[in-house]
Amino acid sequence: MDKSCVVFAIVKGIPGHDGCIAMIQEKNKPEPKLWKLVGGTRENGESLEDTAHREVGEELGIAIHSVMEHDIVYEAELKGKYGVHDFILVEGHYCAGEVVLGNEVERVGFFTPVQIKEMIKNRQVVKNHAEALRACL
Repeated sequence: MDKSCVVFAIVKGIPGHDGCIAMIQEKNKPEPKLWKLVGGTRENGESLEDTAHREVGEELGIAIHSVMEHDIVYEAELKGKYGVHDFILVEGHYCAGEVVLGNEVERVGFFTPVQIKEMIKNRQVVKNHAEALRACL
């Protein structure tokens, strides 16, 4: 059986938020709610690009330009309570649309790399996302 894969995106270039990266807090999570990158689990038969596009669309309501293999900025194999899975972080650039929060998103924030580093230091970012961001910011 193939292990699962999660794909998250550093979404850049959203109008009105130059130099910032979009991060979200999910609904129905325990307090304190931590920030995470936009993304989620790859569905059966879905490509990396398809997953990134679908997740950004579902969570933020916007489209990003094509994501290719060279847009991968971080990869790790993680072992946790849900078993072993690949964690892939890609860089995605805004293409079209207005930010509209998806059903599972409580709020979105737009943060500079300096702000994100401070959030990581203060443990306000989901652990796996913090590790990935530390590696590529």
